[in-house]
Amino acid sequence: MVLYFVQSIQSMVILTAILRNDELQRSMNENWNYVAPITFLYDASNYPNLSEDTRDQISRQIRGFYFGQDKIGPERSTNLTNVYSDRHFNHGVTKTAILQAKYSPVYPYIFTYMGEYTYLQLYFGNIISEPIGVCHGECQKKFFFFCAKRSKRPVFTMQAMICNIFSTARYTQS
Repeated sequence: MVLYFVQSIQSMVILTAILRNDELQRSMNENWNYVAPITFLYDASNYPNLSEDTRDQISRQIRGFYFGQDKIGPERSTNLTNVYSDRHFNHGVTKTAILQAKYSPVYPYIFTYMGEYTYLQLYFGNIISEPIGVCHGECQKKFFFFCAKRSKRPVFTMQAMICNIFSTARYTQS
């Protein structure tokens, strides 16, 4: 049996580095077809047989899907988070879970409970004004340390669900 823990935001470091740097945002907006293949690992060093035209087409499709005609910046922090989380975390976790499910039961656990505050709000509140989700490490913080009195009920629910998976090898919602 395999239990995967994934937080709803898996790219906090990348997100905040981009949102703190106006020059980086400008470069991403002006040079997306150059930046995207390197950032999302479909550049010539990873896929030497992929033509530049094909890479540009993929880049435009990614840009259109996640941002439409909007510029990359703080007002699009959710979109930016989604594109990096999807490519660098969610895609790999999904592929791995599908492969492992051939040999053993797989239970994905996507942690989205924000509680009273999140790491993003705590450390980067000056950049990200509204909560957009929980990031890497939030699950452990809330699961083991009960950060606030008001957070206990959801934490106990989460603990009961996980214990149920391990004790019965079945998922039931509490």
